[in-house]
Amino acid sequence: MSFFGLLILLICEEWVIGVFFVRNPWPKVKDSEFSNKALLRKQNGEKLEAFFASSPHAKTLADQELGRQLKSVLLQHFFEIHPPHFLAHYRALSDEPDCYAELSQMKNLHRVYPVIRGQSLEFFEPESETAWQKSNWGFLEPNVNLAKAVDLQQCQVILVPGVAFDRRGIRLGRGQGFYDRALAQFKGKKIGLAYAVQVLEEFLPCEPHDVAMDLIITNQFIIKVKG
Repeated sequence: MSFFGLLILLICEEWVIGVFFVRNPWPKVKDSEFSNKALLRKQNGEKLEAFFASSPHAKTLADQELGRQLKSVLLQHFFEIHPPHFLAHYRALSDEPDCYAELSQMKNLHRVYPVIRGQSLEFFEPESETAWQKSNWGFLEPNVNLAKAVDLQQCQVILVPGVAFDRRGIRLGRGQGFYDRALAQFKGKKIGLAYAVQVLEEFLPCEPHDVAMDLIITNQFIIKVKG
């Protein structure tokens, strides 16, 4: 290729790149390890393991602090009006933030939890503390025979776990898409719960179906993504 041909090619490539960034303010990361979601999940799993191993009570203390922050935010900003209040929560896996005990202390709050049915999440309010069963995915879910079905749209807030989040509110899940589908039409506030080590400075890969959080609450800080 001649010098001028190479120069034209470089100019064209620069123009295309410039247009790409103008048209898409949250571009996907291409041709790098950061666009590999499987690798990201592995890397963040290793970071979490290191965090949990940093002290005997690291997870317990982080859960307690995260629960206090969450409770304060909910009372001050979302549930200051008269009840009924509906909150979509989740029962945590061993590597997820667990605020169940802290939220159990809140009064006049209907807490609903997901049950996986097919490719969808349906939400139920357990009738008692004995109305739980282990799901095929390993987390506790309401026994639908001992729980009341609740439309997710009744909830003012949904709490969402994730493998990682970035500061735009983009979430990396476990790859099944259950929360992406549930959040697609949700009109309430979306709060991501994470340990501080799960919040990345780099941008996560962002796809059209990804739904950003409005708020991310961690054991060390809170990120307000949207108004």
